[in-house]
Amino acid sequence: MGLRYIALALIARLPFAMMVVGALTMMVELGRSVAEAGIVSAVAGIGTALGAPLLGRSIERFGQRPVLLVIGPVFGLLLVGLTALVWFGAATGVLVGVAALAGVVSPQVAPLSRSRVAAAVLDTESGPRLDAAMGYESMADEGAFVVGPVLVGALSLALGPCAPLLVAAGLTF
Repeated sequence: MGLRYIALALIARLPFAMMVVGALTMMVELGRSVAEAGIVSAVAGIGTALGAPLLGRSIERFGQRPVLLVIGPVFGLLLVGLTALVWFGAATGVLVGVAALAGVVSPQVAPLSRSRVAAAVLDTESGPRLDAAMGYESMADEGAFVVGPVLVGALSLALGPCAPLLVAAGLTF
């Protein structure tokens, strides 16, 4: 585990951190009501909470890599699909369904990274190095949830309301 892993794990946290705010801002910018956008965004978050135990069970059974290689692209495609459906004026119920699915399959990078880092550090030693590794993991989580919404705003302003979710989708492939 080196700098490459640290950078990749940090970047991999961004799509999840961008999903809820990105969907909300995109929908409002494209003329949907704040209420509709809030419902769709909330359902994506609820989907994540409901999908996390299923994801954890799958990872225990098959391992991190195979599961992430499947759900990463599925999550990305659902973000692209949600963007297209909003763009073309799909009914709110359809958007809610797609957002729920996106939430259910959203890759839970933070806990997966923590388990990998802890295992790698514990293989060599414990104590201060483990504390430092977990400190980094906490900082990376918080950083993603600060940087993600900032990226949503910057991408929306620079490239348009659909850009944040499309960039988030691109980061999952």
